[in-house]
Amino acid sequence: LLYALAAFFKITYHFDRPGFRKFGIPSGTTLFFELHDINQTDVKRLGVDKDGLHVRLVVYAPCKKALDKASGSADVLCFAKAYRFGFYPSNDYVPYDLFRQHIENQIQSTGTWKELCDYPPVVREKKPPQTCTDQDNNNTVFYATLYVAIGAAVAALAFLLSAPWTSRCRRI
Repeated sequence: LLYALAAFFKITYHFDRPGFRKFGIPSGTTLFFELHDINQTDVKRLGVDKDGLHVRLVVYAPCKKALDKASGSADVLCFAKAYRFGFYPSNDYVPYDLFRQHIENQIQSTGTWKELCDYPPVVREKKPPQTCTDQDNNNTVFYATLYVAIGAAVAALAFLLSAPWTSRCRRI
């Protein structure tokens, strides 16, 4: 799913730390999509073009320190960092309208999930279960009894032929 989201939002992951492959995604990696309501005073500080709603992507990848220490430690988020969307590389904060437009454009180019997955599925007509008649039950009981009786007779014959006392009684 993380690779699919990376392709969808044109993100390139970089984990240039010991133990991580450069473009691989470590186990436990999580994406956070943060929605920020940026006011006029924060526009200059954050380097965005205008105030309003903005989306920021933060990727968290666990590290050895986080796994060794108890939860609640400050080291738990040791590899949390903001990533820039590939469709808006100029800033970490993407205007919400542009973010939404990118999603709509991707859906237009691929189709909706209902079109991709052929939804709703074709429902085949179910046949009613077959019911047994009294004749079927009588035949089943008859054949079952017959097979048990034949099996018992074969077993008894095999036992009698292999019994130790029968070897003394045989004449050669």
